[in-house]
Amino acid sequence: MRLPKGFRFAGVHAGIKPSRRDLALIASDAECGAAGCFTLNEARAAPVRDAEERLPTAGIRALVINSGNANALTGPDGLADVETVASALARALGISPAAVLSASTGIIGMRLPVAKIVEAIPRLVDSLRPEPELAAEAILTTDTVVKMASRVVSIGGREVTLSAIAKGSGMIAPALATMIAAVVTDADIAAT
Repeated sequence: MRLPKGFRFAGVHAGIKPSRRDLALIASDAECGAAGCFTLNEARAAPVRDAEERLPTAGIRALVINSGNANALTGPDGLADVETVASALARALGISPAAVLSASTGIIGMRLPVAKIVEAIPRLVDSLRPEPELAAEAILTTDTVVKMASRVVSIGGREVTLSAIAKGSGMIAPALATMIAAVVTDADIAAT
């Protein structure tokens, strides 16, 4: 799989799930423009609500994704948990919490195990590498295979790379409710 330069990936077991990897990180060496496509489902998870308010934007450096807990139907506590995780990751990466986005997938209606995630963040950051396989594995829920894709295209006479990891197995309905896909590119695009 071809990847754009400047992105690194990690996936570790934080203890959200009993034994599988459950915490992923995509980090950029430079500030990125970021945009999102979100579910219209009324039961949107806290990370979705947070990202919807902030995107599109410039200056993003990291996306942290956990599986095993959706941080959905958790009210104001869920949003506070998003902020706690972003702040802990920002400290570990030496960036602003505003440069961190998050996503969660898994069990609905339970508080995010923030202490486990915060404890795993140093190990997550230390394991960053150019290959996305462990991050792609860490975002899976009921999926049976890792999902990754990459394409090289020409835009304005310049060759650019688009690469993605995704999760979702029969989960696109209703309205993208439990689908997560993270796309990275070296294309020079604006956040708007």
